[in-house]
Amino acid sequence: MKSIAKIILGLALLTGYACSSAQQATPSTPTEAQAPQRGQERRGPQASEQELLDKLQLSEQQAASFKVIKEKYRSEIEALRADRSGDRRAMKEKMDSIRDRENEELKEVFSDQQYQRYIEEQKKHRPPGPPRGRPGNGAY
Repeated sequence: MKSIAKIILGLALLTGYACSSAQQATPSTPTEAQAPQRGQERRGPQASEQELLDKLQLSEQQAASFKVIKEKYRSEIEALRADRSGDRRAMKEKMDSIRDRENEELKEVFSDQQYQRYIEEQKKHRPPGPPRGRPGNGAY
């Protein structure tokens, strides 16, 4: 009877050890089903920035000016995002102000047609804000 109990206890311990080892051996990378499909990779700002440059058909000088201006304002926005102590509405207003100044500088670099295309592209990539107005007043 004692030997059967020892065998059962040994099997239980062995099963627990095997399950523990299997969990540790599981890779933390996404499976093939979870991995982004071709063309859906996450891209950083540089990749989307290069796409934008291609779409706008900028000269080398315009592209260089564009990159300098974007970097200047990117650092301002990152600094603002790092300071999470303020009011969200005030932060949004400051960001809007930064983007307005950025757009004014870019307007000087682009032709009218390029600037219009730039604004259209910006609208495509910005998520819409929350609905305006109060619920129940026909805002939806």
